[in-house]
Amino acid sequence: MHTIAENVEVGMIVRIPLGLIKPNPNQPRQYFDSLSIDSLADSCLEKQDVHQPILVVKCDDENFVMIVDGERRWRAAGKAGLEKISCLIQPPMSEIDMFVMSAVTNFGREDMSPIEEAYAIKRIMDEKNLNQVEISALIGRGQAQISNMLKYLKLDREIQARVITRKLDKGAALQLATYHPKDQMTMLKILESEVQNRNGRKMHPNEASRFLRGVAEKKGVKAAPSKRGRELATHSDLTVRELLKNISLTQKSLREFNALTPTAIKQAQGVHFLDILQEMKGLTAYLETQIKRVEKMD
Repeated sequence: MHTIAENVEVGMIVRIPLGLIKPNPNQPRQYFDSLSIDSLADSCLEKQDVHQPILVVKCDDENFVMIVDGERRWRAAGKAGLEKISCLIQPPMSEIDMFVMSAVTNFGREDMSPIEEAYAIKRIMDEKNLNQVEISALIGRGQAQISNMLKYLKLDREIQARVITRKLDKGAALQLATYHPKDQMTMLKILESEVQNRNGRKMHPNEASRFLRGVAEKKGVKAAPSKRGRELATHSDLTVRELLKNISLTQKSLREFNALTPTAIKQAQGVHFLDILQEMKGLTAYLETQIKRVEKMD
């Protein structure tokens, strides 16, 4: 029967039989992508070891160790059929300290979902009685980033599951989190329908935000109020602000255009001056229509 050598000490790297390594049931990551593990298993098989030692602590029963960081590598090694892998022995630690260490080493890794990160941050804050500033210092994340991550906890559980299994883009999910959970699935279905209409082209988070706010405005769906009591800007708010910003930029461009000589305009590469003329006439006609529309609002 395999056992761990009695002289194994903290700080040592030891090759330990996979059967003597236990996963931590309380670790922050609960979802492991099978394709990612398959790819990692090929690497383990080629090297006959994990690419980096996993972090472990001795269990009360010293014939076993428990994983602090590296369960994905441990799973991949098992899939590759390895008998032993390299482990770095860590000092004894409490359950919450193991959780913190596991969370911090996993934060930012591509294969850890923002939902798992958010729940990990919330648990650490609750168990260690930390505010956002203190958790920010502990895990090395900016306070604004912490605040953003915690928004994922406002999502409907079904939407959270979709983010974890990578069926929903995390940026779009963050936009959905601004609405009440009872409205989120309806908004999601409309968003997914729009993506299908675009032949599956993913939306940039900013684009998704504008689209969802437009939908919310038409359907009378209000965003959940923020803790600071400020209402979320509506689609109309964003559209008007964007228009004013673009008009300002257009005015600046026209002033610079006015300073060009006719020769310089004709010699501009990639654009014919007749195309410029046509676009300007089109813009003038559209502006005249909108000017009359706004004047009637007076």
